[in-house]
Amino acid sequence: MPDDPTIKVSPQPANRIDGREFSEICPAYLGRPHARLDPLREQGPFAWDETQKQYFLVCHGAVRRVLQDRTLLRDRSRAGAGTAVAGTYDAPPKDIVERRNGAQVLIFKDGEDHVRLRTLVGAFLARVREARPVVEAIVRDVVTALPAGGVAFDLVAQFAIPIPVRVIATLLGLPQNDHTKVRAWSDDLALGFNPYRTQEEDGRRWQAIREMLVYFRGRLEVARATKTSDLISDWLSLKERGADLSEAEIVDHCIMMLTAGNLSTTDLISNATLAILRDGGLREKLLRDNGLVAAIIEEALRVDPPVTTTDRIVARDGDVADCPFREGDVLTTSLLAANHDPEVFADPHRFDVARPLRPHLAFGAGAHICLGAPLARLEGQTAIRELFARFRDLQLLDESVQLRPVPGHRGPSQLMVRG
Repeated sequence: MPDDPTIKVSPQPANRIDGREFSEICPAYLGRPHARLDPLREQGPFAWDETQKQYFLVCHGAVRRVLQDRTLLRDRSRAGAGTAVAGTYDAPPKDIVERRNGAQVLIFKDGEDHVRLRTLVGAFLARVREARPVVEAIVRDVVTALPAGGVAFDLVAQFAIPIPVRVIATLLGLPQNDHTKVRAWSDDLALGFNPYRTQEEDGRRWQAIREMLVYFRGRLEVARATKTSDLISDWLSLKERGADLSEAEIVDHCIMMLTAGNLSTTDLISNATLAILRDGGLREKLLRDNGLVAAIIEEALRVDPPVTTTDRIVARDGDVADCPFREGDVLTTSLLAANHDPEVFADPHRFDVARPLRPHLAFGAGAHICLGAPLARLEGQTAIRELFARFRDLQLLDESVQLRPVPGHRGPSQLMVRG
């Protein structure tokens, strides 16, 4: 350690952890995360993750301040060597680099590039504002196809998965016959969230990207030739009117929407449904007043956020949340822990739809707050309202629900129910 007191070095908190024990790949953590997060929070806002070589934040105040700090970065290439972020988001194969032609998605851009690419967001949000009839029609179609008359079915596979796939695919203007393979691609892309993935899983991820790059290049050509009314056409129109966008960037954002918009919304719908099925009083309240659905979705987001962690990278030596860090340090924030901080949420582990409005961080915060939040809320509210309008006596068949072991995500792999 340098003797010069003016040189700041990263803090070395006394509480040190093995990050694998605070990841969804650990069965004990997956089943009871707060048995580990609560004691860790009591030791302070920061912990040092020995295995992933990064800092782990668990207090609401520190997490919020980090997420809102515009000096911090999302650009994964700026992470320090040896950190899990640098390893997780490793360089793609040469052929993929060439096909992408330097493109990178908005969520991993900072500064001027982030501002430039936000032109894509405006077109997306305009489509979302008009999407309620589309979402309602898709949800009703999915609900109608569910087996009735006491027949058991998997609510995740037959309800929570199809809805976001079809919504995103419809907004992009993709043919219905392509929805199944689009979902398979997005599942393979999600393998990239796991820093401990196998070589075989890595190969599947890159192959999915190869196929999607080819597919969406073709969809751009279809949109250009037919002048369709969909999000891809909107983005092409922006480019033709002079927006500083490349076609490679449009393709990359099609892929991003399918990845970010499917798994997380599936988990939101599943988590909210599971909370209702486990609480008879909550179900009765909903059946008497379906206006409660918005509060149910917000509390589901707080209690079981579909995305449990997100990270920021220190751009230069300096203070962050009153602590000194060095350039390249990775700060991984636990949205799950922050949403259960007793300093902000009374009786934080209780699912309470009457809870006074509090700032949960399920969608993050700051410049990189989740851009799909309005669509996720619309899909979640519509799905819950329509599901329980048709199945007033929906029953959970197995209380021992298995959660999906995907790092940074939280949701059941299966929910067997009977209508």
